[in-house]
Amino acid sequence: MRPSLQKRLLRVVGFILLPLFCLTCLLTFSVVNPLGMAFLTSFEVVNSTGEDLIITPIGARGAEGRRGTLPISSSSQFYLMSPQRGEFPLPAGSTLSLTYDWDDVQFSEIVCRRRDGSYLVLPTGLHPTQGQYRQPPTKRFEISDLAALQPATERHLAAVRSQSGRIPFLYVLAGLGLLSPLCFWAARRIRVTDSPPPLPS
Repeated sequence: MRPSLQKRLLRVVGFILLPLFCLTCLLTFSVVNPLGMAFLTSFEVVNSTGEDLIITPIGARGAEGRRGTLPISSSSQFYLMSPQRGEFPLPAGSTLSLTYDWDDVQFSEIVCRRRDGSYLVLPTGLHPTQGQYRQPPTKRFEISDLAALQPATERHLAAVRSQSGRIPFLYVLAGLGLLSPLCFWAARRIRVTDSPPPLPS
């Protein structure tokens, strides 16, 4: 392919991907946005039982207390939302630390799945719809007696199934946006030389 054609194609691709590069810039800003980071808080879940568990922290939103998984962050320092919102393994005798965005969500329960497939609920101490929106009174939740926990309701189970995969798709688009400046840079690196004059007959 001729250098001039390569240069033109790279510029076209760069322009096509330019909107995605704007998305890349917006997501990069959101990661270090002080307003978002101000609502990040961490908590621990301790499994003091002799049984391996799978846990899903859920929260309530709105006056009707709609349940859903918490917006989990991959970092406790930066606003970087994780694609995993629940089904976290918690082996017997272990502790799991998680960070979430508590803005507009009332962290109300921790759903625990046992080895036999049954689900139990550990309350966090916050009422789902009263005094919204606050952090729980403690940052350490210990599961010590499974027999003392209430069975999960259909509302809780629906929240466990409500994990969303939209955030990783946004990250994929943001990654494609990085190709835009790379295409413009590569186009500038290509040197187009004039065609040599024809040889005399």
